[in-house]
Amino acid sequence: MLAQAQGRLARLVEGDASRLPLRRASFDAVVAVWAVHLIGDLEALMSEVVRILRPGSRLLVVPSTPDIESNDLADIAFRFGKLLGRGWDRSWLLAPRLRAFGFELEGDVQTAVYEFDETPNQRADSIERRDWSSLWDVDALTWDRVVQPVVDDLRAMPRPDAQRACRHHHFLSVYSLTGKQ
Repeated sequence: MLAQAQGRLARLVEGDASRLPLRRASFDAVVAVWAVHLIGDLEALMSEVVRILRPGSRLLVVPSTPDIESNDLADIAFRFGKLLGRGWDRSWLLAPRLRAFGFELEGDVQTAVYEFDETPNQRADSIERRDWSSLWDVDALTWDRVVQPVVDDLRAMPRPDAQRACRHHHFLSVYSLTGKQ
């Protein structure tokens, strides 16, 4: 990601999210795009975010999990998400945890609707390659019990090489740092 940002931003800093190499109270906003769910220690991350933000600042979070319009492909493909406990970075689940750090949810704003076509076999291939970050740390036993049945069901769908229209609605959650901790 640093290589992608090179030349687009005036200043880049690489660091551990639980020990950011940044000064206390030096920013008015922190933006986390498809990232909060990847941090193992939310408390350490939020402690650092609070440390580097000025009072009254904002935390902007683009959750990893969009709202997905139902269709035969989506209904099967995303079944394992709930079973694995994914999607906890959505505002209705994250906001109560962030209150302990002095953040209040201002609201969610729809930022984009992605429309694309995909076949059940393409989705199964993507899952098997672990293209989704929610699958990176799934152990073999959980894979066999939770994820593999989803792959099998995708491959068993009628016309598994026929395109299905998919629509994903992505949101931006806006939190204000009130300082009430």
